[in-house]
Amino acid sequence: MMNPRPLRIFVVEDEALLLMHLEALIEAAGHGVAGTAMSGGEALRLVPTLEADLALVDLRLCDGETGLSVCRSLTRTRRIPVIFVTANERRVPLGDEAERPPCTVGDNDPGDDYAGALGVIAKPYTLHGLQTALAFLEGALLDPPPSLAPPPGLRITPAYAARWALAG
Repeated sequence: MMNPRPLRIFVVEDEALLLMHLEALIEAAGHGVAGTAMSGGEALRLVPTLEADLALVDLRLCDGETGLSVCRSLTRTRRIPVIFVTANERRVPLGDEAERPPCTVGDNDPGDDYAGALGVIAKPYTLHGLQTALAFLEGALLDPPPSLAPPPGLRITPAYAARWALAG
């Protein structure tokens, strides 16, 4: 595996302190913040010009938009993979529970799992947890397939796990 460059990460989080904390953790992990949004509407306005390798998106946003609609726009319009960041990962839609957009990331087909997102990181996250998740995602996205196993704090969709031949 070649040594991938740091990830450029777009963050959508409606709580200011959590957003600032997540930005600091991303930078401490050696990656860059490509942009931030504090609402779904703001995120959707930024999508057309966004240059990012990955988006970390809160599932529940305060302005009526949901992380699901932001995911749909990011994956359809910019082909940016999405990781949901949520305090209750059991609320992430699976299969028939989700309004399933035909999300694709490059030539990947994530299928119906997680409403088109690549996976989920549960809140609260720690520096170590986020560092290990981003190290896995760096290899997985910039130089696939990943050479590391997904860390415990990161749930990858079954479709991506199968594509990357990850042990489940």
